[in-house]
Order: sequence, then structure tokens, then C-alpha cells
Amino acid sequence: MNSLTVRPNKSRIALFFVFISIFACISVVLILLPDRNMSALTRVLRTIVGGMGLLFVLAGYGILLLRARKPIVQLDAHEVHYFRNDARIPWQDVRKIEMVQEWGGQKVRWIYVYAHDPNKYAAFEKTNKKTGLIEADLIFDFSLAAQSDFEKVYAYMQQYVDQEDDLSTSSSS
Repeated sequence: MNSLTVRPNKSRIALFFVFISIFACISVVLILLPDRNMSALTRVLRTIVGGMGLLFVLAGYGILLLRARKPIVQLDAHEVHYFRNDARIPWQDVRKIEMVQEWGGQKVRWIYVYAHDPNKYAAFEKTNKKTGLIEADLIFDFSLAAQSDFEKVYAYMQQYVDQEDDLSTSSSS
């Protein structure tokens, strides 16, 4: 099999950019709106909220630009390279994968990866493991990918996981 590289979907990036821009406009309006008949406290609070909004906007643009420039994942015959946390997982370390499209009533695009040795990849998922809500060893987030790319990655990964299962079954018999 050839390698498969999935990059963020440009229309999804544009959609997030629009949402961040709307939030930026609201923040600027809060700061620049005329101060008619407002108390000093209201003016100060509005300016602080608007300023914090602009800080969040700058952080959002930065994160979006970082995510838009890098691929999400690259798969080849030897390993999975998930760029978000720079995890490189050889196929022989993957025990099972699971596609998740809804979590907590929200639509998501995640692939849960279960490793033969969960401790080997524990550093990548500290936050998710602390909550105890998710049992997967690694979570690949494809929220910026097209649905078709997400499904393609899952099928590609499943094929390698099945091959590893077949190899381990035939070697144990």
C-alpha cells in the first residue's frame, strides 16, 4: 500500500476563520461602542471583556494557522504519524482502533487507538486519561478534515490493524 496523507479541509478552515472573525468584530464593537449614559464600571468592564475577546481571537487565529499548515495524519506501511502531538506509532503497536462520530451528544470525528502497551503512549494523552471518560490510549482528532478523508483514514488503519491481527493469530497457532 502507498502512503496516505490527510490535510485540513480548506472549507472547514474557512468556516472556523469566519467564526473567529465574527467574534473579533464583536470584541472590537465592545471596545469602540460610544459610552452613552453608562457608568464608569460598565465602561471598564466592557473594555476588559472586549480586550479579552481580542486576545482569544489572536490565539484562535494562531492555532488555526498552525493547524492549517501541517497535515493531520500520515499513514504508510510502517507507521501512523499523527502531527497534532507528533506521535509516531508503528502498526505492530496498535491493538485496535475505533471510529467515534458522536460523543456527549456532539458530532465529532475521532479515531480511538488502543495500543498493546498503553504506557508507551501515555504522555500523549495526559489530559484525556485524567478525566477517566475516555479509555483509548490515543485519540486522533479529525475535526478539520473532510468526512470522506476521515473515513478513508479509518479504512486504511483498519486494514493494517486487521493485518497485524492475522499475523499474530497465525504466529500463535
